[in-house]
Amino acid sequence: MINHADIENIIGCKTLVTNRMQRAIEDWYDAAINGLPMDKNPETLTLDLPALICAELARLTTLELEDTVEGNLCVCKEGPVFNIKRLKWQI
Repeated sequence: MINHADIENIIGCKTLVTNRMQRAIEDWYDAAINGLPMDKNPETLTLDLPALICAELARLTTLELEDTVEGNLCVCKEGPVFNIKRLKWQI
C-alpha cells in the first residue's frame, strides 16, 4: 500500500491525509484484503453485521416471493429462481 508521505514526496505537494487517517486506511486494507482483524483486542465481540444483513435481505426477499397466482411457493423447495409471470408483487 502506498503511504501518503511517499505520494507527497513524489508530487511535491501536501495531501489532506493525516498519519492517523493513513493508519486507519492501512488497518481497513489489512482487514478487507488480507483478512486480518481490525480490532486487536481478543475480548471484543463482533456483531456479525454482514451475516445479519444478508440474512435479513434473504428473509425479505423470501417474503416478497411467497404470494403467487397459483398458490404459495417455497423458496427452499421450488426456488430460488421463479418464473416472474407466476408472481404477484405487492409493493
